[in-house]
Amino acid sequence: MGIRDFQQPKFPRIVNCLQTTSSVLHGNSGRTTILPSLAKAGTKSEDVTMFSYTDYGLDLYGNAIIVKKSFLKENPDVVKNFLAAYIQGFQDTIKNPAIGLESVVKAGDSLMDANSEKLRLKIALDKLYITPEVDQVGIGGADNARLEKTIQQVAKGFSLEAPKLDQVFDGSFLPPKEQRLLPPVADRKPLP
Repeated sequence: MGIRDFQQPKFPRIVNCLQTTSSVLHGNSGRTTILPSLAKAGTKSEDVTMFSYTDYGLDLYGNAIIVKKSFLKENPDVVKNFLAAYIQGFQDTIKNPAIGLESVVKAGDSLMDANSEKLRLKIALDKLYITPEVDQVGIGGADNARLEKTIQQVAKGFSLEAPKLDQVFDGSFLPPKEQRLLPPVADRKPLP
């Protein structure tokens, strides 16, 4: 969730994950949260084998909130307040995932499937959001050594010059760490 001046790099196109339902495609790059969409599209879970990047030496960071430098310069308080609200919503969802799920489904459209979104949230909570690293650095934080490794791996993979860490991540707009901690386990309700 760091802030940086974003310039779209030229990456090769990656095949859409939903195309894995075709008998033509035998492999694909995707996220674990695509599993509910694949199931909804008719793919049987026994026909899907997931390979975790970390099992093969890629220890990559995934999501980020990106802000244009000009917007950040003109609206630093908006960015700070947005990040604080985002993190608070994240913490509230961890405390009571059923209410978080309900709000997402309610805000969605007729294509949104509550059961698929429930599975997607369960996967995200279990595998992506509640981790020892988030426990250590707080929601939105980054482990500098791991982030540097991510930068180097991506740069090497795409034959790019690696940017400096501070060109990729700026945590100064985040709330203090004590306000970004995962809620205590005792305060978390299970997802029914």
